[in-house]
Amino acid sequence: MKLKMEVKNITGVLKNVSYAQKGMTRVFKDASIKEMEDMRDLAKRNLEEASMGYTGKKYWTGTLQEAIEANVIMDKPGILEQTFGVNMEITAQTRLGSRVIKDYAIPVEKGHETGIGETARFPGYFYIERAFVELAPGMTNRIKKIISRVITAKTSYGTGWRNVATGQYAGALK
Repeated sequence: MKLKMEVKNITGVLKNVSYAQKGMTRVFKDASIKEMEDMRDLAKRNLEEASMGYTGKKYWTGTLQEAIEANVIMDKPGILEQTFGVNMEITAQTRLGSRVIKDYAIPVEKGHETGIGETARFPGYFYIERAFVELAPGMTNRIKKIISRVITAKTSYGTGWRNVATGQYAGALK
């Protein structure tokens, strides 16, 4: 058996592949950013629930909760760097004046002594750690689902492939 193939006029195909690559990269980055934002929101809820459970929110100011952030620090072609945690630069107002968040964010997360002369430790809330442990295992699958929803969609003709860059469908697949 002999097979001969000729490829002509593929400029349009290459252009569409380039658009698809850029579109898929953007979809992946957006999904990744959403995952970090979900982790931030869960950490905020964990902190509030732990404060309510341990002290009935007796010492609650909300400042530490607002200091929990998810930030994109670099978004270049092929590179996405993000941070998730407490912004240590935020200043909290206390009865004794201003304090930087790190002065009490770390003891709240790690736990601290309960008082003068006591040896028992007050357990930490572990709000950031719990958010990561809860969401990280399924992160890859959630991102895959988002990407697959962008690529394919149900049409009146069946399932079609979508050009990620333009949103147009390339036709039905049977």
